[in-house]
Amino acid sequence: MNKKAIFVFVFSLFIVPYYYAQNDSHNNVWTRLSFTVPLTNKIKTEAEFQKRFQNDVTLSNSDNPLQESLMNSIRLWGHLKVNSKFNVSLSPFAYFQHSSIITNTNDKLKNKTYEVRYTIAGDYKQKIINNLFVFNRLGVEYRDLKNNGLDNIIRLRNKLGLKYDINKKWNVSIFDEYFANLNSTDHEHLFDHNRVGILGSFFASKSIKLDVGYIHISRLPKNKFEQLHDDNFLIMLYYTFNQKKK
Repeated sequence: MNKKAIFVFVFSLFIVPYYYAQNDSHNNVWTRLSFTVPLTNKIKTEAEFQKRFQNDVTLSNSDNPLQESLMNSIRLWGHLKVNSKFNVSLSPFAYFQHSSIITNTNDKLKNKTYEVRYTIAGDYKQKIINNLFVFNRLGVEYRDLKNNGLDNIIRLRNKLGLKYDINKKWNVSIFDEYFANLNSTDHEHLFDHNRVGILGSFFASKSIKLDVGYIHISRLPKNKFEQLHDDNFLIMLYYTFNQKKK
């Protein structure tokens, strides 16, 4: 195992979030549980469950990022491996339940909003040198928003990053993902939000993968004209059926 690479990852994962957290941004925790079933060597299906939490900035003890609910979702995926470099993914259905981002006491009284989402995306990965890869994920999603008084959204998202394979069990990646509202009639809200993150992956076996990471988000809500900033700590567990143990 490359100890220097692991040290850099651990340092970035804990020191960088601490730096941003000093700027009074919101602190969230994102969790994900994903189950994948391969149908052939090129096609697989996936069921994804997410739960996100947020801190309550209106309280004096607002450091706990697990104080309030932020989002719940379930999403279905189909994945096609075109070749060693390119994959296509389709989500024919996803259901999201959103709580308002807490910026004041009134936000805690707002009703939850709901969304049905449909997504298509393509992933490209290219080796640069040795164990270093560049990757890009381009996706388009239709957000059918419920009971929030906003128009439905066609959103473009593009994620560009670098991934380094430390060994067969560990890798680390850094990325930037930009979101744009393609059908926005208000040019000031063409920008949706931007994510800058670092992610470490551990392959416990061929069936089990654990991701732990951090994302800093700059977002512009549809009903606001001032950006919000979030610090998000991620823990995601993936299980793939029909895999032999290493």
